[in-house]
Amino acid sequence: MTPAARKYLWNLFRDALLHGYSQIFFSLDRTFGIVLLIVSFTDPYVALSGLSAGLLANFAAYALGYDHKGIREGMYSFNSIMMGMMMGVYYDVNIQFVLLLALLSMLVLFLSIGLQSRFGTKGLPVMSIPFLFGVWTLLLVGRQFTGLDLSERGIYTVNELWSYGGQFLVNLHATVEGLPVPELMAVYLRSLGAIFFQNTLFAGFIILLGLVVFSRIAFVLSVIGFFSGYFFFGFMSGSFMQLNYTFIGFNFILSSIALGGFFIIPSFGSHVLVVLTAPVIAILISALSQVMGTFGLPIYSLPYNIIVLLTLYTLRTRAVPKGWLTLITEQTYSPEKNLYRFQNRMARYARDTWFHIYLPFYGEWTISQGHDGDQTHKGEWQHALDFSIMDSGGSSYKAPGSKLEDYYCYNRPIVAPQDGWVVALQDGVADNRPGEMDLDKNWGNAIVIKHGEGIFSKVSHIREGTYKVALGDYVKKGQVLANIGNSGRSPEPHIHFQLQATPFIGSRTMAYPLAYYAVKENGKPSFRSFATPKEGEVVSNIAINPVLKKAFWLQPGMCFQVFGEKTQEQWEVYTDAYNHSYIWCAKTESTAYFVNNGTLFYFTDFIGDRNSILFRFHLAAQRILLSSEDGLKVNDRLSVDTVFSGPKKAALDAVAPFAQVVRADFAEFCDSADRDITPKWAILRSNIKVQAFGQVQRNMDFRIDIGPEGVSGFDMEVGKTKYRYTCALQ
Repeated sequence: MTPAARKYLWNLFRDALLHGYSQIFFSLDRTFGIVLLIVSFTDPYVALSGLSAGLLANFAAYALGYDHKGIREGMYSFNSIMMGMMMGVYYDVNIQFVLLLALLSMLVLFLSIGLQSRFGTKGLPVMSIPFLFGVWTLLLVGRQFTGLDLSERGIYTVNELWSYGGQFLVNLHATVEGLPVPELMAVYLRSLGAIFFQNTLFAGFIILLGLVVFSRIAFVLSVIGFFSGYFFFGFMSGSFMQLNYTFIGFNFILSSIALGGFFIIPSFGSHVLVVLTAPVIAILISALSQVMGTFGLPIYSLPYNIIVLLTLYTLRTRAVPKGWLTLITEQTYSPEKNLYRFQNRMARYARDTWFHIYLPFYGEWTISQGHDGDQTHKGEWQHALDFSIMDSGGSSYKAPGSKLEDYYCYNRPIVAPQDGWVVALQDGVADNRPGEMDLDKNWGNAIVIKHGEGIFSKVSHIREGTYKVALGDYVKKGQVLANIGNSGRSPEPHIHFQLQATPFIGSRTMAYPLAYYAVKENGKPSFRSFATPKEGEVVSNIAINPVLKKAFWLQPGMCFQVFGEKTQEQWEVYTDAYNHSYIWCAKTESTAYFVNNGTLFYFTDFIGDRNSILFRFHLAAQRILLSSEDGLKVNDRLSVDTVFSGPKKAALDAVAPFAQVVRADFAEFCDSADRDITPKWAILRSNIKVQAFGQVQRNMDFRIDIGPEGVSGFDMEVGKTKYRYTCALQ
């Protein structure tokens, strides 16, 4: 085995084990996993049993050829870890114990795999159901297998602590247990510890610290959920015996984190949901304890599993999902990241469309009639646009305007607004003389292009006999289709353009935004994305600069050497199995995912070292418009956790579900560019402004230099500190 292979396996099993512990709290934080592993050693027998079960499950999953991603994330081991710890609580270690631990670890692993395949089809998680089946199996067979010896640990706690750590550990335990903690808080802390089968204040304190560091939102949710359930017990005059002595209240804690911030975007609505479901969990705890008690079995996490799975299934079957309870589709294993990514996605892509539709012409045109216009865009045909070419005086023709040739747009080319198939085409209708209309053949000569299922574009009033395509042809975006005429219900030459859901020339219109275009304002263009032009606006397609297009056309296999003042990195471009493109830096083990749609280059995610040069380039080129037109400026919103960190962010995380008090705004424009026919350089400028409560916290300025071979370097300036990096394509 090569050193690289050994390193890979070591990292795989290290992450798999630590993530197995942190997964119990819906986390992939290795540090949190270490904290939880250490907590389990409050009882070394419990810890070693769980550790052994987790290692065995991971090795078995690897040997059986299961997905390394699932292994690394602890998906195959966290149920086995809990089952192993439970065995360590009930039984003493002997040969029979070791054999049964191995067999039950495999049983829980197979249950995890089997249930994942079934539950996954419904979009549901497995939760800790395999653990429950494993523990119930253990307790039932334990009554039959006399070779297992029941453990007496926990009866003589002081003696056990002395054997583990001497007088120091005894004193530490006495100090912690003797702290003047209010009874209600003590039950909360012991319930936290009970998740790892450690019913002590010490274990609860350590887990609490780890939880606060990992996620402030999760901590707040755990408190809200636990006390909501606890107070419901009191209001109903229920028995507190189970909560105070078995600490089964951890069901409130895990359910609140799961529903409040892990499976559902943290929000005011998700916090309300936590408050409402806690009493239901309390009811289940009481009812299920009676049922399971007849079999002599504990309920453990059964109420938590039932309420979370039922809630998620109910939400997934909604006909019309409501925004105040939004299910998470792309899991980050952090309530904060889930929230900030969702907010970022809504700011960036809320208006985005699956099919990008562009203007059907070259040059600058004026919207002579917009949506719901006062002439013909009414009723079923209200979502249409009419385009004309106007002079500085607002006239669409040169004097005298008595001939079609007097109109500026007459006989100009019409181009395909996006790739697609010609599914309808009408020709043979003669042009009207200016001021006249053909009401019998309303649409005149027209063409319909299918861009995808349920999305068609139509252009009408085309000049007879000018088609460059035929019915059934596949056309490319920007390809010339025909020339502008004055056929049909058209008093003067213009383009009638509409989007529709069906392939017929007479189909009703539908509201659908144009992807990217420029609007001339005060003589300068302004960038628009996924919007609808308004009547009177002068619009044009975005003119792409070939130098910028080449610089950001990153293809798999391309390598870059990047030099800083004190460090250097090598980047390589890859594409994964899902066709996601990314830049990889082996030195810092960092990944920057990006998209280039021909108009914009933008980064979508960054994973890795935030001190790396790649991270800084990811900030500088967060969203780049591939145009050098003067005045065109693109704005964007960054995820808060990308640029905001430290104690301030930690303090604000808890209020983030209720109010967006922190934001990071990005802006980019072309500062200058080579205006030759074959341009060779351009200079881009970008800026990031981080604000909290409306006050600027940080300002970052960037300059990106573009040369004939691509990005030749970039600058980053934060306050009075400036960094310079040079890039070379290898």
